[in-house]
Amino acid sequence: MTLLSSVVFFPLAGALVLLGLPRTLASRAFPLAMGFTGLTLFIAFGILGAVDPTQPGFQLTEKMPWIPEWGVSYHLAVDTLSLPLILLSALLFAVACAASSQRKEKQKEYFALMLILETGVMGSFLALDLMMFYIFWELVLIPMYLLIGIFGGERKNRAAVKFFLYTFCGSLLMLLAVAAVYFLSPARSFDLLELLKSPLSLEIQRMVFLGFLAGFAVKIPVFPLHTWLPEAHVEAPAPISVLLAGILLKMGAYGLMRFGVTLFPEAALEFRPVLMGLAVAGILAGGFAALSQKDLKRMIAYSSVSHMGFVVLGISAGTEAALSGAVFQMISHGLITSGLFLLAGYLYERTHTRDQDAFGGLAAGMPRYAGLLIFFSMASLGLPGLSGFPAELLVLAGTLERHPGASAAAAAGIFLSAFYLVTMLRKVLWGPVPQNAPVPSDIRPGETLVLLPLVILILLAGICPSLFTGLSAASLPPLVIGASNG
Repeated sequence: MTLLSSVVFFPLAGALVLLGLPRTLASRAFPLAMGFTGLTLFIAFGILGAVDPTQPGFQLTEKMPWIPEWGVSYHLAVDTLSLPLILLSALLFAVACAASSQRKEKQKEYFALMLILETGVMGSFLALDLMMFYIFWELVLIPMYLLIGIFGGERKNRAAVKFFLYTFCGSLLMLLAVAAVYFLSPARSFDLLELLKSPLSLEIQRMVFLGFLAGFAVKIPVFPLHTWLPEAHVEAPAPISVLLAGILLKMGAYGLMRFGVTLFPEAALEFRPVLMGLAVAGILAGGFAALSQKDLKRMIAYSSVSHMGFVVLGISAGTEAALSGAVFQMISHGLITSGLFLLAGYLYERTHTRDQDAFGGLAAGMPRYAGLLIFFSMASLGLPGLSGFPAELLVLAGTLERHPGASAAAAAGIFLSAFYLVTMLRKVLWGPVPQNAPVPSDIRPGETLVLLPLVILILLAGICPSLFTGLSAASLPPLVIGASNG
């Protein structure tokens, strides 16, 4: 089996192995799942070694007819836009699996669902056939719904249903748009490369772009379609929040870049002011909402809405710097937010509360935890030397080239993030200790080890950002919106 098919279907094979385990061997589910996610990460590094990041276009292409009478093909390929997201996904699935080592109930079902989710994610980032992409896109919905609905908190059913309804309705509109592309395109194909040879008229582009945008905007999520996200994060187990924030949100942004902007460039150009306005609104609304939260996880969830707004802003600005920053921000946000959600989960496991007001003075009794919480918070607010700084700076600088007002408004979101994160640190780590406050133990070496890869990559991306921007640079020029209209 080739590299791309392996990275897509190896996790699915792992899920089938886990589901076939007899109950007497259910305790072996974690080491097996860890082995499958670890080997998938190894395959992802094999893809990195096989791809030439200086070359534009698709590489390692796998293509064969699947349903030829409908124009559907099995078409996988990687380029320097999808490559960083494949690596990020493989890493975060391994991290989330390692962070779930203490799970005792329904182990094999939990890890099997996680591996099925990984297959859906990998397929979405590598599929170049629209119908195949849609199948992988929908495959992600089912295991995430079950992971929240079965393994979540007290209001898990409400959160899971809300997640399902929002994402399913958006996906249904996208399916109609996919069908419209097939029937209205002269190519009569679902293949991206074939469709690019026969551009659609502006009138058709407008219609189908909105359908695709509906599916992608819900997943990102774009303001005001973000209300499902905080509830899903609050109820989901911390490792599942890692996958939701670190990977699933990026699927929407990737889809918008890969298919929305690429297939419908004229419509994307027309809708650019709307997208840019929604991006800025999301940055500010998410920041103000995070500022008012007492629940630590809910605060991080709203901060995700704000930080993903920078990704949408970079895509809508359309300059090379802004798009490069958008890709960088996807990677940076995935690393940083994953660390924050894991730290929130570690604290909840020890205290059974996420209320910031219930803590105080934790820095004295939990020095390792305090140091890591400070590190990830500083990365999130954009401290120079950490990954959040070059990512957001690139987006703002690229947006400034064409839309100074939007860039200035978005910059206010950085000040908001500094305010709510520093306030949280002051209350939780150095604030007055409330009466009957919990006295949790510091995080264990194993928990620190889970966070270590994230720490290293955040530092590396902050100190040597060219290592990360170089991965995607070769694929960005074809995506630049309206370069001739600047």
